[in-house]
This record gives sequence, structure tokens and C-alpha cells, in this order.
Amino acid sequence: MTILTANIDDPGSYGRIIRDKNGEIKKITEEADANPDEKTIKEINSGIYVFNAQPLFDALKLIKQNDRKKEYYLTDIIYILYKMKKKIESLCIEDSSQISGINTQKELVKVAKVAQTEILSKLMDGGVTIVDPSNTLVETGAKIGSGTIIYPNTYISRYSIVGKGCRIGPFVSLKGNIRLGDGCEMGYITGLN
Repeated sequence: MTILTANIDDPGSYGRIIRDKNGEIKKITEEADANPDEKTIKEINSGIYVFNAQPLFDALKLIKQNDRKKEYYLTDIIYILYKMKKKIESLCIEDSSQISGINTQKELVKVAKVAQTEILSKLMDGGVTIVDPSNTLVETGAKIGSGTIIYPNTYISRYSIVGKGCRIGPFVSLKGNIRLGDGCEMGYITGLN
């Protein structure tokens, strides 16, 4: 099996990857169950795994209920496989934002900002100028041609297509299935649905 892990400065509520003296993955300890030493571990469990089916099914039969929480931890499979001498590998992702958990509204906003930054970065790499990325919202799937300038407080929906060399904004909202040809200009407080 393989576990996707990450090293993060503040592991918070993530489960910690516990390794044996040889550096092999031994188990995952949930933060609530971790002892003080385990809580200092920076390598965390992403919750993303690749299993061979039969060892997984064998291990699932051996999971026991956690006495304290009265729950079954899927992560206990790691220790079961370790005791069965099965190979447990890890792939440590460099950008931990790619595996951020979402359990609160604050975490949802944080992940949405990361996703928006990636969308805008790809557009800028493709020759689109975004004057104020922190005040521009472009949904995944929107197509915007190179040479286009997007001004602040602009929203472009996933179904919109904007041609090359356009000037969009400020205060423009393109909602729905909008198609703008090359060289279009849309300015102050314009909305198309």
C-alpha cells in the first residue's frame, strides 16, 4: 500500500505518520490519541491511500473498535498491515495545500483561496493580465484569451469564454454561457447573464 503524506509546520488535527527505528511506516496515530512526542511529528496522513485489494480486505476484518471513542479507525489498517509484514510506502507531497482538509467554514475559505490562486496563475501564465488577483474571481472552466486585461472586482463564470485582447472590468460580472469575441471591452458595473 501507499500513503500520500505531507510535512507541515503546524499539523493541527491531522493524524501523524509514526515510523519505526528503520524509518518504515508503522502506524498512523490520530491527533486526539497522540502522546506528546507523537504530537511533535510534522509528517501527516492525507487520508489518500492506494491499496492492493486482498491485503486491505484481510486487514479490514481485524480492525477493532477504539475503546475511548467507540469508533473504528480506518487508519488502524496501517498498523495491521505493518504487523502482517506488508510493504507500506509513502509519497510525500511538497505542496501540502493540495491535501488540505475541510472541516470548518474557515478551512473552506482557505482552500477556496488556494484554488482561486491556481486558476489565476494559470491564466497569467497564458498571457492574461489580472490587475488585482485578490479582488478577481474566475471559476474553473472559464476560457480567457491571451492579451486580455481583467480589472478588479470582476467575476467570470465557468461557462464564459473571453477572446484575446479584451479589457474586462472593473465591476463586471459574466454569469452563465457568455461569449465575448476578441478585442471586446466591458467596463464599470456591467453584468451579463
